[in-house]
Amino acid sequence: MLTPNPITYTCSKLSELGDILRAARERRGISQRALARRSGIGQPAISRIERGTESPSFERFAYLLSCLGLKPSVQLEPLPHGGDRDQVRDQLDRSPSERLEGALDDADVARGLRHAALNEER
Repeated sequence: MLTPNPITYTCSKLSELGDILRAARERRGISQRALARRSGIGQPAISRIERGTESPSFERFAYLLSCLGLKPSVQLEPLPHGGDRDQVRDQLDRSPSERLEGALDDADVARGLRHAALNEER
């Protein structure tokens, strides 16, 4: 049995899953309406996912791909900058008073965001 060549897409943000779904669907020559019929997921929801205005769970994304005859695969790669280690080193290079000042600044920002969100809900 001949194994088909995998289709490779790279994404670093959840919002890019819609781009991947659209590209896979178009590559298969399937309309949103046809995918909706195959999957039982409404065409408007598929449209929102493809536009990036709705973020599907991984399970829903995998299900939609399975309806296109595809199976998602995840590959993990290390970050080029070392990830959290760089942030830890940066914090360790600071004095205790500098770390405290930074934490208080972060708390002020969080408080302001929380206040803005509460006002927006009203």
